[in-house]
Amino acid sequence: MSRSSDPSRQLGDASVVQSWYNEIKDYNFDDPDSNMADFSEIGHSTQVVWKGSKKIGIGAACSGSTAYVVVNYAPAGNTMGQFAENVGRPR
Repeated sequence: MSRSSDPSRQLGDASVVQSWYNEIKDYNFDDPDSNMADFSEIGHSTQVVWKGSKKIGIGAACSGSTAYVVVNYAPAGNTMGQFAENVGRPR
């Protein structure tokens, strides 16, 4: 989920997903299991690129000046022990 109180951001703005993806800079590709200690710092990015997730559902809403974006992935990713085969290095 993403929340923003910046009135200049649009709900359909790809910057929400881009901000999630940008967490990939903190992902340790050489030792995927070591990432669990900092999962809150990389969890959005790994789910965005999770190879095994084939469908997504996206919901967006505003409340006052706050925008919310929620994404549901199926099948869900970020499964322990499966990071090496589902999170590839950026090209």
